Amino acid sequence: MATAAGSAKGVECPKYTQMLAQLDLAAALMRILPPSASVSRQFVTSCEVLKLKRHHCKAELEKDWDQTVHRKVAREALIDYYYQLASPPISTFKMSCLGLTFHWRDSINYVSRGIKDKSGTLELSNIIYNVGVAAAGLGSDTLKLSSRPDRLPTAKKHFEEAAGAFLEVRTILQHEESQMWRNPGKVNLELQPQALDALVQC
Repeated sequence: MATAAGSAKGVECPKYTQMLAQLDLAAALMRILPPSASVSRQFVTSCEVLKLKRHHCKAELEKDWDQTVHRKVAREALIDYYYQLASPPISTFKMSCLGLTFHWRDSINYVSRGIKDKSGTLELSNIIYNVGVAAAGLGSDTLKLSSRPDRLPTAKKHFEEAAGAFLEVRTILQHEESQMWRNPGKVNLELQPQALDALVQC
């Protein structure tokens, strides 16, 4: 999805991919409900929060600041957005049923018009990929900027998260027929050591 954009002591970090379309997922979710359906306040609130979280993610990815503080904010925004998508009541709907076109562009403008998708796979994979980008950057910053004695374990934790995120993206793309959101508790948070090989293979 992206190529290396910088390095710190031999650790190469990719750049964020970009959302190219302003989508109102909340409105799309509301439209697919039958007119006579009783919409609970919980669902309405979830849709409103979803709209705000996606807008926040888009804004953070567009900044693309090469600063530790921004990487932390971007990482948190991406994970919050994913959790909102992957949790009830939003997760009870398939993204492919919304009638929306998700539009993303890679970080090096390899495909100038970007890539489009209606299933939701593109949205999901780019969210998680960008979490990996932010985590890899945090790991590099830790090695480059910190002199604390615990910097190596801290950097390792960031790189493990990045590797797990990239491995998750690879898994998603290899199983595109699955339209169900994966358990957010298993993404980027519970990583296996062998996932580190994904960092050098992506």
